[in-house]
Amino acid sequence: MTDSSRLFGAQKEALRDALMSAFYNRDELDQLLTFRLNRSLDEVAGPGNLKAVTLAVIKAAEGEGWTDALIRKAHEYRPNNPSLQGFFAAYVGSTQRDVDRALGDSGAELERTIEALNAFQDVRAWRERLCEIEARVCRIDHGGPDKPQGTGFLVAPDVVMTNHHVLAKLIAGAWRVGDVILRFDHHRLVDGSTTRGTEHRLHADWCIASSPPSALDTRPDATAAPSTAELDFALVRLAAPAGADRVEGRERGAVTFRRGAVAFKPGMGLIIVQHPRGGPMKLAIDTKAVTEVTANQTRVRYRTNTEPGSSGSPCFTMGWELAALHHSGNPELQARYNEGVPLDTICDQLPTSARAAVGW
Repeated sequence: MTDSSRLFGAQKEALRDALMSAFYNRDELDQLLTFRLNRSLDEVAGPGNLKAVTLAVIKAAEGEGWTDALIRKAHEYRPNNPSLQGFFAAYVGSTQRDVDRALGDSGAELERTIEALNAFQDVRAWRERLCEIEARVCRIDHGGPDKPQGTGFLVAPDVVMTNHHVLAKLIAGAWRVGDVILRFDHHRLVDGSTTRGTEHRLHADWCIASSPPSALDTRPDATAAPSTAELDFALVRLAAPAGADRVEGRERGAVTFRRGAVAFKPGMGLIIVQHPRGGPMKLAIDTKAVTEVTANQTRVRYRTNTEPGSSGSPCFTMGWELAALHHSGNPELQARYNEGVPLDTICDQLPTSARAAVGW
């Protein structure tokens, strides 16, 4: 699309505010221009505060004819920022109508963006993120490879997050630390064979932080929400940094988390990377997953599929932002929803020492 739909005063101000909300410092804005628009912020804007720099970017885009690319690539890069979501939805609607009018009676039919919450994704970048994340998710076993308990994921090179209830017996002292295995790289291959995976163990001083589940989690009729002291998570330290392992020629790493990057909205898509029923790693995707979130942000409900063994799995947006810790489904016979704990809420409740351990 050419920039026949130029922005006017109020639109420029709205775009400025949306960009400043989604890219909250010069480095963040530079990453957008560098990785999505093949431009350098230093070439586009001089020194100044974020407001001045953002306005300079918009002015350059208007003058050089890449305003449409700026708006769309910014939304692809930060698809869950509420301010940018709102601007993008309004922009898509207005530019679509402008082009419709320009076509007049030609009879041409245009493609439509049906759900602005599910942005287009760059294929190679999306695939690359999937490869990174799958190396960072593990199955949690107790007593051997035939005794899976749940799923977990690296949030620092030597720190795994999972559910409190997955490790409840260890936390209570009923299990020995040495009997817990964190099994990475457990996959089913193209030829149908299954990899055993890479085993890691817990450090003797393994417990960094934890929070129990709530009794309300077992009550489908509950009208109250679990408290911020009932977040069903555990952060555990490994005996050796699994994140330093070499996997397919590169360092395993850890799942990144950005506080404030995700705002849950009904209809938002969610991806869960998991070990359902203790089997090889699986991917479950629902592009219209989120149904509701509690007022105190302690639980989010969604439709993305899970099974026993999926507890402790990471939940991601369609653009691979870490959004929630999956912990359960509804406690009734008929499946109605799955449920997780928003990562922002967990982050806010972590003690200072735990935040330092994971770098949040």
